[in-house]
Amino acid sequence: MKSTRIQLLLVTTLFFSMLSPINGQGRTKNKAASFARWYKGNTHTHTLASDGNAPASYVVKWYYNQGYNFIALTDHNKIINPDTVKLPGKLRKDFILIRGEEVSGGKSIHTTGLNVTGYVDPGDKTLANAAILQNHVDSVLTHSGLPILNHPNFSKGIHASNISTTSKLHMLELFNGHPGVYNWGKEGHAPVEVKWDSLLTQGHRFFAVASDDAHHYDQFYPEKANPGRGWVMVKSTVLSPDSIVAAMVRGDFYASNGIILKTVEANQNNLTVEIDLVATKEQLKSPYLTGNITTEGKSGFLIEFIGSGGKVLKKTEGTSASYAVNGSEQYIRCRVSYCRKRAENKFEYLYAWTQPVFPGQK
Repeated sequence: MKSTRIQLLLVTTLFFSMLSPINGQGRTKNKAASFARWYKGNTHTHTLASDGNAPASYVVKWYYNQGYNFIALTDHNKIINPDTVKLPGKLRKDFILIRGEEVSGGKSIHTTGLNVTGYVDPGDKTLANAAILQNHVDSVLTHSGLPILNHPNFSKGIHASNISTTSKLHMLELFNGHPGVYNWGKEGHAPVEVKWDSLLTQGHRFFAVASDDAHHYDQFYPEKANPGRGWVMVKSTVLSPDSIVAAMVRGDFYASNGIILKTVEANQNNLTVEIDLVATKEQLKSPYLTGNITTEGKSGFLIEFIGSGGKVLKKTEGTSASYAVNGSEQYIRCRVSYCRKRAENKFEYLYAWTQPVFPGQK
């Protein structure tokens, strides 16, 4: 086990320097990949151990009953040992808990330590934003975990300029289901997706997750931090903490707050995405979803391939699309959206975001 965790730490810290140009999502064709499947999970969840309002056993049962395959209990500066959590009876074989912690520093700089081996000290909370974040990342890696920058637009937030100076950080929360997190932007802060594109355009290789940041499990309405709003779909041959994190490090996952994908494939010539229409229609019935509310919209599905500077390289209305790679792109990522009318002059957008691929880069 110790050898496995050390190898995972090395992969986490060194992977991006060895990344195959087109294979930003680890999608090379091989025998093992043909046996992989999608696993649904949440990387950011709170319990009574910090500021959630339900015990760990209740939280786990909620996600289990909703069909999730894995969750991480990530209380503020506290570790819950998964072995101490009472699990639902007659447990499915396709459900696990992953050890985690939300390392919470000053100035609302929080970092998930996913699959850490032990408690991660948040360090000096009086430092500047960039220094706090760097301390978090270094400490999470010391404990063999995967560092994920949480909610860049929470409270005073953190700008892309501070994120870009952080060494060995390659993952951030693109969507966070907490109502106090301004995913779509606020005064003084661009939408998180714009910050992501800024980092990618500067040459930083970042993958993105969606999560609940759930705190409230008794009352369900938009003003509460409820579960069921954002998740990751991870493609792995094995369901275990190490294999899930390794797949995320490779980029073999996508983030979603409402859309389920059937296909995400990249090769030297094409990036192809296909929506799982049956699963998505079922998912859209969920009362827990909260999307981007706008005053303008067009109902239906839209698939957009996005490149440097956030420029839309191609867009297709429908449930499947491919982008032909010409090799000059700095990066390519895909945003899949579904728009539905909510009220007079009110539209809601729900998304799935694939991870970027990097043609022609070494």
